[in-house]
Amino acid sequence: MLFPAFIQISAFILTSTAHIHLQKRQGSYDITRSGRYSIVNCGSRDAARLTNLLDELWTVLQLSIHDASLTQPSPAFRTFFASAHNAPYVTQLLSNVTTGVALYPPEQQFQQTGSPLLVCATGGGQIVGKSGGVDYYYQCLLDPYDSLFAISGTPYIVICPYLFSSGDPDLPPADNCLTVNTSINRFRQLGSDFKKFKVWILLEGIVHYYIYATTGISVDFATDANECARLGAAQTVENPSNYLYYVASIYGQCRDYPDFSVPRRRPLANSTVPDLGQLDGEGPNTTSPAGFAASGQAVVLDPSGSMGKRSV
Repeated sequence: MLFPAFIQISAFILTSTAHIHLQKRQGSYDITRSGRYSIVNCGSRDAARLTNLLDELWTVLQLSIHDASLTQPSPAFRTFFASAHNAPYVTQLLSNVTTGVALYPPEQQFQQTGSPLLVCATGGGQIVGKSGGVDYYYQCLLDPYDSLFAISGTPYIVICPYLFSSGDPDLPPADNCLTVNTSINRFRQLGSDFKKFKVWILLEGIVHYYIYATTGISVDFATDANECARLGAAQTVENPSNYLYYVASIYGQCRDYPDFSVPRRRPLANSTVPDLGQLDGEGPNTTSPAGFAASGQAVVLDPSGSMGKRSV
């Protein structure tokens, strides 16, 4: 969701070098099962909301799993995963998400199988890192628009209060799509509007779990839709936002994508640089051959080789 002064970021991944300690001062955690998922400390009302979100996620993922398994990749798949060679991994990951396949050792505290564990942070002192004492409830409060944290190296996905208190809908209208500015061959939108819908937020958090479990990658290479579409093929499957934009595009039956039949990296124009003494004050907006080459030739950079890794 775009605001005048800032962009809402709904999901983060936090890297944990140690296990998470869960404690409750009074009573015990309530636990709800949804498929192989465990929903912990959410109370009956919010546990039912999360169960409903998981059910909705299962339904919308069927379309994307079918699309990813096609012999010829769809425009949406080519845009966000670059190569048909990525199709088996994407298909399997999304299939794992539908049921919550376990890829971590069991969590004995909840007699849990190692599947993603959705734990609600409802107060201080409940979910604390054993190393460093990070209290994840207060992490949620640092930005009131954070909806969840995926904690790498663990099955824990911390659900923040904002996921339930926001008035944002579970899913967007079916025609909610990115559109392309053909003159620059880029999406007009950053894609942040997608990240206000609860099902997409939950999907991105769960995808963090599976990416880290299978690759060890614990950072986001990109979150902007245009940056995601221009990642290298190997990075696309390791970047959670690519799955969000892909699934949302299939769900919305979107048809407008950048044209990647044109190479994603282009060489600079081959022109002769004039002697500096002969420029006579010409600048890049003049009509000299060199000036036109500098201002009229679009230089598209592929972030795959230079994109900084962000760890929160």
